[in-house]
Amino acid sequence: MTDTPNSPDARATEARITRRLLALANDAVDENDAAMPAYLRRHLVEHAQDAGLLDRRVLRPALLPHLDAGRLRSAVGPSTPDASDGLWQAFRHATHQWDFTRPANNAAALEMQAALLNTPLTEPSMPGGWRVPWAITTRAQGERLGAHAGPVTSVAAVVLPDGRTLVVSGGEDGTVRVWDEATGGPIGMPLIGHTGHVASVAAVVLPDGRILVVSSGQDGTVRVWNVDTGQSVFVIQADHGDFPEVAAVVLPDGRALAVSGGYDGTVRVWDLATGQRVGKPMTGHRGWVLSVTALVLPDGRAWAVSGGQDGTVRVWDLAKTRRVGKPMTGIDEWVVEVTAAVLPDGRALAVSGGRHGNLQVWDLMARQAVSFPSRLWGPTHQVPFLDGHRERIRAVAALTLPDGRALAISASEDDTVRSWNLATGEETDTPLTGHDDWAEAASAVALPDGRALTVTGGRDGAVRAWDLATTQPARSSLSQVGSGALSVATVVLPDGRALALCGGMSGVQVWDLATGQGIVSLLTSTGPVWTGVGAVTTVVVHGRALAVASDDGGTVWVWDLATKELVGSIQANEGTWVRAVSAIVDTDGRALAVSAGAGGRVRVWDLATGQAVGAPLTGHGHSVDAVSAVVLPDGRALAVSGGWDGTVRVWDLVAGQQVGAPLTGHDGSVEAVSAVVLPDGRALAVSGGRDGAVRVWDLAAGREALGPLTGHDGSVEAVSAVVLPDGRALAVSGDQDGIVRVWDLSTGQLFGTPLPVDARVTGLSAVFLSGDALVVLIGTQQSLVVAQLPTSEGDDTSALSLPVR
Repeated sequence: MTDTPNSPDARATEARITRRLLALANDAVDENDAAMPAYLRRHLVEHAQDAGLLDRRVLRPALLPHLDAGRLRSAVGPSTPDASDGLWQAFRHATHQWDFTRPANNAAALEMQAALLNTPLTEPSMPGGWRVPWAITTRAQGERLGAHAGPVTSVAAVVLPDGRTLVVSGGEDGTVRVWDEATGGPIGMPLIGHTGHVASVAAVVLPDGRILVVSSGQDGTVRVWNVDTGQSVFVIQADHGDFPEVAAVVLPDGRALAVSGGYDGTVRVWDLATGQRVGKPMTGHRGWVLSVTALVLPDGRAWAVSGGQDGTVRVWDLAKTRRVGKPMTGIDEWVVEVTAAVLPDGRALAVSGGRHGNLQVWDLMARQAVSFPSRLWGPTHQVPFLDGHRERIRAVAALTLPDGRALAISASEDDTVRSWNLATGEETDTPLTGHDDWAEAASAVALPDGRALTVTGGRDGAVRAWDLATTQPARSSLSQVGSGALSVATVVLPDGRALALCGGMSGVQVWDLATGQGIVSLLTSTGPVWTGVGAVTTVVVHGRALAVASDDGGTVWVWDLATKELVGSIQANEGTWVRAVSAIVDTDGRALAVSAGAGGRVRVWDLATGQAVGAPLTGHGHSVDAVSAVVLPDGRALAVSGGWDGTVRVWDLVAGQQVGAPLTGHDGSVEAVSAVVLPDGRALAVSGGRDGAVRVWDLAAGREALGPLTGHDGSVEAVSAVVLPDGRALAVSGDQDGIVRVWDLSTGQLFGTPLPVDARVTGLSAVFLSGDALVVLIGTQQSLVVAQLPTSEGDDTSALSLPVR
C-alpha cells in the first residue's frame, strides 16, 4: 500500500530525506564546495515543503544562492515563509538576476537586494563574496520580473482560476512576453510577429480556462495569441493606421471581444473567436483615439471607454456598437490614457490621464467628472482632478478590492507611479519609484487573498510588480540622493574616520562610510547646490580634508569637511556644466583642482587662491566627461582626461601642455577615467567607454598596458583604480546596465564575481581601509551603496573593513 502524499508516514519519509539533503548541503556550504549535487539544489525545496520543513533551516543566506529559484518560489507561493528578517523579500527581488549555474552571482544579487530593502544580511551568502553593509535608496522596491530589449510600452495582468497571476508585456523590441508572477520568470518564449513596436497588450481568461493575449503594433495589426502554444491565432488588419490601441473583455455569455482605436478616430470591436469585426466602426472622436478600455456592468451590458486627441472621454455600447450618452470633456487638451472599474455598489468609474499631467475620474452613469478636496485650497474647495503629477500621464489602471475599496494607479513622466483611493481622491502611499526612467505602462489586479498587485513597464525596459501592501518605502536620510548619486567620492580623515560623499540634483551629501549615517548636506552661500552637482571629489591638504564639487552652472565649490563650511568657489567653465573634477596636492604642498566640461577644455585651479594655474588645456575639441589627477614619484603632476572625441589625453599640469599623442582605442566617447601610481613607480590610467570596454594605459609608454577588459554589455559609466597594501592594483568599473566588476590590473582578469546593483551606475570610488577588503562606494540613478569584497583567501567575515549593520 502506497502512502498518500499528506499522510503522516509520507511526511515522515519526506522529513528524513530533507534532513539528509540538508546535511549534505550544509557540509558543502561549510567547505565552500561549489560542486553541490544538482538533485539537492533542484529538489531540496520540494522535499522540505512536503515535510513541512521549508523554514529558516533551508531559507538561509548561505544556502539560498544554490537553489532553483523558480521551484522555490512556486513551492512557497504568495505566502511569506519562516526566514530571517528581510531574506525572503530580498530573494524575490533578486530572482530576475538568478542563474542556477552561478551561485556566486546569485549570492551577490541577494546581498545587494537585501541592502536596498534596508535589511542587509547579517551572515555571508557566499564565502569570499561580496558583502553590502548598507544602501540608501530613493525608490520603493518593486519586484522586477524581467526586461525587454528596449522600452516597455504596455502591460496587462490577469488572475487565473488557480489563483496564479500572469503578466503580459509588450515593448519597442517588437515582442510580447508573458511572465509568471509566482515564479518571477518568463512563460515560454517571446511572442514574435509584429513588425516594429508593440503598441498595447491585453489578456483575458476564457470560461474554459484558456488564456488569450491580444496585442496591437506599429504595423497596424491586432494579433491574438494562444499562451499555451505561443502561436498567433489571428492577425487582424484593424484599419486604424499605425499604432492602434487595444483592450479585451469577456462577456457574461462567455464570448471574448477586443476593442481597438487609433489614428483614424474610430473605435472598433472584434470577436476573438473568429477574428471578425463586430458591427460597424464607431465614430465621433475628432482626431486620434489614444486609449481604449472595456468593462462589463452588473446588469451584463458591455461598454468600451475611449480617450482621444480631441480631449474627450467617450463611452460605447459593445452590443449595439454605438455611443452611449454625450462625450465628457476633460481639462486637458489630449486624453492620452483611460481605464475603468466597476464599484461594489454598481457604479462605473473611468480614470483618464492627460498630456499635461491632469488625472480625472468620471462617473460613467452621470456622465460627469468626480470632484475631490483640493490639496492646495483645503477640503472645502472641490476640484475635478487628482492632484499629484506634474508631467504627462503615461499610463493609468484601476481595480476594486474585495473589501470594496477602489484604487487607481497612474504613471507619469515625472518618474513616479502613484496609487489613489477613488472614494477620497487621496494618495494611498508614497509614490512608487523603481524604474530608471519613467514608467510607460501600468496594470492592476486584485488577488484572491485581497491584496492589490500593480505591474509597471518602463522606458528602462524593466517589468516590475508591486504588492501595494508590502512595498518598502524609500529609506530616508538627509535629503536623500535626489534623482541619483551622479558622482561619488570617499575620504579618510586624519582621525581615521572614513566619509562617503555623493553629488546629485539635491546637492552634496555626506555620510559616515562605516555606518551609513547621514552627517550633513553641504551648503553654498545661498543654500544647497540645487542646480545639480555633476562631479565631486576630495583632497586632504596639511591635515585638512576638503570636498570639491562642480555644478551645471560652471561653478566649482570647496568645503572644509571638518567645519562643514564653504571655503571657496571658482567660476570654472563660464556658465556651462563642469562635468568632471579631480584634486591633488602637488610636491609644493599646493592643493590643485582639475576641472573639465562641456566647453571641451581642461582647467587647473589653485584651491587656496581660487585662481587658474596656466592657460586652459585644449585638444579634445568636444565635451570632456572625465578627468583624474595624479602625482608621480618624481614630483610631476599629471591629469588624464577622456572626452566625446573618443580619446584619452595626458596633461603635464606644471608645463601646461599635453604629454604625448592622444591615446586611442575606444569606439565612441570616453565616459570615465581613473589614474593610479603603482609601487614600482609606474603610472596607469583606467578608462571606460560607451563601447562597453575598460582599457588600461601605461602613461609613461603612451600605450595600452593590457588588452581591453571586456565583459560589460553596456556603456561603462564609472571607473575607480586602487592599489592594495600588498602592491596589487585593482580597477572597479560600472555600467549602464547596473553591473559592477573588479579587475586585477596585473593580469587583466576579473577579480571576484560581478555585483548587480539593479540601476545605471553613475559613480564609483574604491578605497582600502583597515582589515582585508576592498570597499567600493557606488552611486546609481536612485541609490548610494557601500559594498566590500575580500581581497585575500580565508574567512571573509573577519576580513571585512566595515561591519554589517
